[in-house]
Amino acid sequence: MEYSDLYNTSDLFIMKNAEDSKNRNNNRIQEIIEYAKTAKFQKIGIAYCTTFTKEAKNLETLLQNEGFNIAKVHCKYGRVPFSNLVEGYKGVSCNPAGQAKYLEEEKTQLNIVMGLCLGHDMIFNEKSSAPATTLIVKERKDNVSNILNKKIMDKSLALDTIKIVEHPAINLTLHELGIVSNIDITEKEVIVTFSFPFPNIPIADNLINSVAIPVKNLGFNFKHRIEIMNDQQRHNFLKLEKQAWRG
Repeated sequence: MEYSDLYNTSDLFIMKNAEDSKNRNNNRIQEIIEYAKTAKFQKIGIAYCTTFTKEAKNLETLLQNEGFNIAKVHCKYGRVPFSNLVEGYKGVSCNPAGQAKYLEEEKTQLNIVMGLCLGHDMIFNEKSSAPATTLIVKERKDNVSNILNKKIMDKSLALDTIKIVEHPAINLTLHELGIVSNIDITEKEVIVTFSFPFPNIPIADNLINSVAIPVKNLGFNFKHRIEIMNDQQRHNFLKLEKQAWRG
């Protein structure tokens, strides 16, 4: 038997794009983003447990900032009585099959699973019409996996939030201009290095606050450093400023 015969066209599409988007410096969220971009996907689904409602919303925002359309659905979708599925059981059942059907109707091209219960994740993966990948595994005993993935997501969201802050007079982001020259993110703190082309520029405080405010809104402490660009950095900045000036 040739093992290559086990793979169909869809399998090979997944394998190729996973290999082409691989980067050992990326965390799991960044890997998913790069995979989706490499595959030229436009719409991503999020199937999540209600325990992770906040994280699902943060992931939705992060992916939207990357240019994707998002459809998300929680595990209690449809409010299905458990007794309708299994006689003698009480309460509202999780509905992984309903989640998969909803995302199918939304025509998602990739689905991300966040914290679905053991068994429910199996059903969702089986019934998902789009390829599904797990971002958060629900860990009931010590919560290590949940906490780790939350931290990764929070850091990714903070990084993405900073990178999209635009200059008020130049049609580029502060990161693209080299003004935001370094970003250090720990569990609770974000430290941003601002490199300005000249000392004492009038809008320096405004530019710093344009980054500080959204970072603080994510729950991080914010600190910053200020440096002055070297000659090459200043040359690059002035060139970009001229090209993208909007006044």
